[in-house]
Amino acid sequence: MGMPGRTARKLVSSLLLLTPAVAMFLENAALMEMESFFKWLPEDIATHLIEVEYWVVDHIRPATSLPTDYVVFLMASLIVFLISFGLALFAGWKLGGSRRDSLGVFFSTFLSRYFIGELAVSAYGLFLFVLFAVILTAWLPDAIKMGNPWFVLGTVFYFLSIIFATAFAYPAPKKKEKMDHPKTRYLVYGLSFPSNWDLVNNASCEDMRRNRKINANGKEAPVSLFPLYVSMHYHFKDGPLESLYLLVTKEAHLASLDPPKLKTEVKDLLLLFFEKASKCLDVRFLVRWPSEDEEKIESGPGRTITVNFVPIRDSNDVRMIFQDIRGSRIAELIKENSGDVTFHLTGGTAPMSIAMMLHAIKGDAHAEYARQRVFDVEPNDLLVSVDMDVFDLEDLVRELRDYFERQYEKGEKD
Repeated sequence: MGMPGRTARKLVSSLLLLTPAVAMFLENAALMEMESFFKWLPEDIATHLIEVEYWVVDHIRPATSLPTDYVVFLMASLIVFLISFGLALFAGWKLGGSRRDSLGVFFSTFLSRYFIGELAVSAYGLFLFVLFAVILTAWLPDAIKMGNPWFVLGTVFYFLSIIFATAFAYPAPKKKEKMDHPKTRYLVYGLSFPSNWDLVNNASCEDMRRNRKINANGKEAPVSLFPLYVSMHYHFKDGPLESLYLLVTKEAHLASLDPPKLKTEVKDLLLLFFEKASKCLDVRFLVRWPSEDEEKIESGPGRTITVNFVPIRDSNDVRMIFQDIRGSRIAELIKENSGDVTFHLTGGTAPMSIAMMLHAIKGDAHAEYARQRVFDVEPNDLLVSVDMDVFDLEDLVRELRDYFERQYEKGEKD
């Protein structure tokens, strides 16, 4: 029997977590409203039962060593805690260790990844927020103030149950097996500065496919467009590639941002590249030039690849690049089927690569890069898959934070 879907798991977790709250309500109602309930009975019977209640309160409770209030709540919370803990283990989370599938890692990422993330997008997150607010601002302070051990223990078990039930709602990440680099329908690529793109004219199909250096005035030089061709070749040959999304920047490629329009020399060089790629791949290109008519480039009966452009306002601002990508069709593709999207990180600036990686962690989206300073090899040997998830992202964010702290300290010394 397989693991149920995420929505079903959230529903199971929600129903489970409602149990202690219902027990608390019923127990409090029994404690606070018993007398008013008795008053609905015939007067003689009600008077007798109320006298019995008062006698119990005055004689039985003082004789016990511990208060009996909230015992039902404690038992309900304990049972839910044990069930939720078992469900968390069933969902693949492991005890101890510091691996990605350990409960310790889940605890450390619960607030940042699951609680806050769910609060922004789902009813389940709002449900968790209400439970946390009630437990941490009302029940736990009241329990400590009252000095009632059952109430305190029940609240603690209830709090832990929320975390374990959420661990069931989000199963542990499966160990990634060594697998082939996936071929996808959509490829996102950040274009580099067009300093040597004209060398494409001197290159053969084999030169581009194997990322060879090209002779330029007696010197062998790499061509920054070749990794794009290598990636296109990889995802197209025996693959489903149907669309390219090229990130173009104000600094290197655009004559204007509003409306976005390519510089004439950049357009001419890209046209040269796509004409060469069309012949080498036996593919048709439908190029949607920014603010211009689309253009068909075809050299044979092969299938069509659509080329789209995503304007980037500032190639050195990670946040702005991230927002520009989020405002494009790429974000919609990720929502529709993230597994169909690959971000290629070789081209563009370092901030562009970071912004693309931040999008690549969404869902099942992929990322890849071409090995640096590696030439004259087959695409399979040049391209490297660098898929990440949120657990890996924490290390990335931590490194970025440390980097900016070092830069700040360096600035203070200067």
